[in-house]
Amino acid sequence: MKYCYPELGGKDLLFARVAGPGLGNMLFPWARALVASHKSGYKLIEPTWPQIKIGPWIRGERDSRSYGNLFNRSHESLTGIARLKALTLQKRVSEEKISSARDGDVVTFSGMHGYFRPIIDDHQLVASRLRAISRKEHRAGLEWDFSSSICMHVRLGDFAAAAPSEVIASGKTNVRLPLQWYREVAEGIRAIRGRDTRIYLFSDGSDHELEPLLRLDNCRRMSFGSALADLLALTQSECLIASGSTFSMWASYLGRMPVFWCKGQRRHQLYQREHMEPEVETRIQAIEAAKEIFAAR
Repeated sequence: MKYCYPELGGKDLLFARVAGPGLGNMLFPWARALVASHKSGYKLIEPTWPQIKIGPWIRGERDSRSYGNLFNRSHESLTGIARLKALTLQKRVSEEKISSARDGDVVTFSGMHGYFRPIIDDHQLVASRLRAISRKEHRAGLEWDFSSSICMHVRLGDFAAAAPSEVIASGKTNVRLPLQWYREVAEGIRAIRGRDTRIYLFSDGSDHELEPLLRLDNCRRMSFGSALADLLALTQSECLIASGSTFSMWASYLGRMPVFWCKGQRRHQLYQREHMEPEVETRIQAIEAAKEIFAAR
C-alpha cells in the first residue's frame, strides 16, 4: 500500500498544527493529495485539520481559524492508529517523486504549487468530496437561494492596508482592495441586472470597516458561522465580486459562476470562457463585462 498525505502547513504535531495558513491555502495540498490518490489508487491519509493560531485572537477577528470542528472523518481516508503508524514509521517522499514511490511510502503534498493548475479539470471530484466531509452545520449555505443576486467577498483580516491601484494591478498579493472598487463593480453589475439587485456581503471585517458597502441599498451582510460554511455558500453564488484571496479563488473554482476580479488579482484563468471571469477597474468596465456575461447566459 502507498499513501498520499496532505501537509496543510505550520508545525504538524499529527493531532494539531501550530501557526498554519488559512482555509483557502490549506485546501490546495488537500485537493492535490485527493486527486492524486483518486488517480493512482494510493490511500489518502486524513490530514491534520485542527490548528492552534493566536493571531486572529490578537486582532479580534470573527474567525479563530482553528478548523478543528469543520470536517467529519472520511471513511475513504486512513485514520486513527493506522494513520499514526503510517505517518511515524513509513518513509515520506515529496509529490514530485510520486511515480517512483515504493510500497509503504507516504507521498506528501504541501504548499500551493501551481495554485489550481494541477487540479484544474478535477473540480467536480474536489467539490463533491469537500461537501461530503463537511459537517452538517457547515452546509446550510448550500440550501440558500442566491438567485437574482450578487455575492461580494471582502477580505480584510490580516491583509495589508489597501495599496495604490498600480500596485494592486501589478499582482501584489495579500493586500486589501479599496472598498470603492467593490462599490463601483456592484453598481456596474446592477446597471445591467437591475438597480435593486440584492447584494450579499461576506467578509472577515467588522461592520465598522465595511460601513461604506453596507450603506448600499439592498445590501445584506451574510455569514453562515464559519469559514467553511461561508465558502460553501459562496459556491452557490449567481455572480461573485471577488477579493484577491485564495478564499475567493476557491469559491470560483468550486462554483463556476461569473466572477469579477480586480485588475492584477486573478492569478490564472480557471474557466475555458475567459469573459466569465473578467478583470475590471471601473464601473464602466464592470458594465461592459456584465453585458457580455449575462447576454451569453
